[in-house]
Order: sequence, then C-alpha cells, then structure tokens
Amino acid sequence: MTQEGAIPTTLNSMKHLLLLPIIALIFACNQPAPKTIQEVKLEGNTMGTTYHITYLDSAGNNYQKEIDSVLVAVNNSMSTYIPTSLISQFNQRDSMRQLEVDEHFAKVYNLSRSVYFTTDGSFNPTVMPLVNLFGFGFEKMGEVDSVTVDSLLSLLQFDSIILLTVAPETPSQKFIIFKKEPHLQLDFSAVAKGYGVDVVGLVLESKGITNYMVEIGGEVRVRGINKAGEKWRIGIDKPSESLGMGHEFEAIIQLENESMATSGNYRNFKEKDGVKYVHTINPRTGWPEINNTLSVSVIAKDCATADAYATAFMVMGVDSAYEIALADTLLEAYFIYSGANGELLTKQTPGLDKKLTALEQLN
Repeated sequence: MTQEGAIPTTLNSMKHLLLLPIIALIFACNQPAPKTIQEVKLEGNTMGTTYHITYLDSAGNNYQKEIDSVLVAVNNSMSTYIPTSLISQFNQRDSMRQLEVDEHFAKVYNLSRSVYFTTDGSFNPTVMPLVNLFGFGFEKMGEVDSVTVDSLLSLLQFDSIILLTVAPETPSQKFIIFKKEPHLQLDFSAVAKGYGVDVVGLVLESKGITNYMVEIGGEVRVRGINKAGEKWRIGIDKPSESLGMGHEFEAIIQLENESMATSGNYRNFKEKDGVKYVHTINPRTGWPEINNTLSVSVIAKDCATADAYATAFMVMGVDSAYEIALADTLLEAYFIYSGANGELLTKQTPGLDKKLTALEQLN
C-alpha cells in the first residue's frame, strides 16, 4: 500500500496515491436546477493528492473548514508520512506495548480485517516492509533480491495484530492495539483514501446535505442527484502510461447513492536496473504482482470498502476477483485487462449493465 504524500495508496502496497487510474468527472447537463438550490464546489489538497467536492445547498454554505479539519484528523491517524501519526507510532514500536488509537483507526482496522479474510489474504495491511523495499512507501527503494523479499515476507502477519475495544458503546469507550510480533508494520493506504472520502461525505450529511459528490485522488462517493437533477456519472480512464492532461475514457458509470474506487498498475511503477516493478504487491509472494489485469473499479455503498477490494482484486486477477464480486450482493466490479494478443478486454458483474453509459451518448 502506498502513496506519495500524506497517505500513500498501495497494498501495492497496495496502491500508490500520487497518480491513480481513475478520474472522477461530473458531466454537465443542460437541465437547469431550481433557483432555490445553489451548487457549491470545493477543492483542495490532502493525502498527497487533490480533492474535489460538489454539493447542493439552498443556503450555499461553505463547509470547507469542517472538511479540512476531519481530513487532518484522518491523516494524523493513518498517514505513514507523518512521524507522529498513530500508525507511525505503532510501526515504530518494537515491543508488544499497547497503543491507544482513535475511532478512525479502529474502523479502518476492522474493515481491513474483514477484507483480509474474504480475499484469503490478498489484502494484507502488514505489507508495509515490502512497500518500502520496492520504493512505494516512506523509504527509498532498497536492494531487491529474493533473500530480502523472503525475509520481509515473514513479517506479513495481520493475524498477529490485536485490536481491543474497552467499555464499548459507552462515553468511556476507547480502542487499544498491540502486536504479537514486534517488527510488524501497518500500511492502511489502500483503504484510508476511500475512508477519507466517506468521512467527508458524512460531514456533509451531518449538515443536512443529501445531494453531493466527493472525490479524493479519483476515489468517489455520491449521494442524491447533481445540479441537473440527474444521477452522478463518473468516468473511468482507458489504461495508458501517458501522464498527459488528456484522458480517454473506457467507460462511464452512473452511480446512485454509491461509491467507486479504482486500482491499476499501468501508471504507478518503479524501474531499477532495467526492471519494472508495479506498485501492487502480492502479500502471498512478496513481489509486485504481474498479471493481465490493468484496472479494477469496484462499486460499493461506502468508498473505503470499494478501495480495499479494488486493491485486493488487482492482486487476485480477473477470474478469482470476479467470483468474489459476484458472490457479494453489495459489490459490483468492472475489470479492464489485456487478452492473449495484447488486446484490451473488459469484464463486469451483471449489476453494472444498467449503470454503464455508452460514451457516444455524451457527445
């Protein structure tokens, strides 16, 4: 998991936050909004990337201060780039001494644990040492060889991290975490960005906002409708290593009170001694995963869940990931992969049939 910036993104580790394969777009429509409704647009920087927020509010209130405040709290909890963050404190400890963490940390830990078991370890937040080894974390790329990889692979023990809830559902509730193996390290970057999207959405909902779109580095959460009174439509990039300003879209997906996150390998990689290393690290082998999957977009109710599964599905490959998505009625997935002759192919779960918009309809 990693991203350059406040919170990296790869389990990729699992994903690298600097450049993500998906660009969320709000496609303009001609139907005017009622005069009593104002559209508010906000943008800023967080987690090593940018955010864009659009919402409808009759009073036109600006909630950027509250939004920035909660994003700072998430960073202070889970950014491996902040030495004093809770996750950095946990990683720096070389003993089983307990650490009190906040609710943000506890929620992401519990979600990660669920996805870890569902994907049979394809999603594993203890991949941090390997993330650093391959240069996708807070350290420069090290000397990569099978001996080093194997030694670090032994530290991927998510089961050896314990979270305890003290006095649950009371005013005195607190969360305590400790590790059985002193050298274990956590990286939540493959889920924390999606979680950040969710907490911003909850801030807006607490203000009575029911129609909004929140996007951080390409991960998206939408509720209600847009200014034109229509469902939000989000573009998925066609895989390309080009970093130009233009984007060619592979698909447009219409979301309704849902979230979407995308993971891909085609832009985020390192090269050393003529060898190309992609940022999606397989927690089972310890090496960057090489398969024909180019991009995976996952749709779920919350963005943190979509984020985590998008990373895991990149590791698993199309067929195995498709089966998990198909079995979970709360998930939908859209895969872009290369065929035997290098052709670009796609595969989607049946629930996306009614959500996809033909690109020519937007012209």
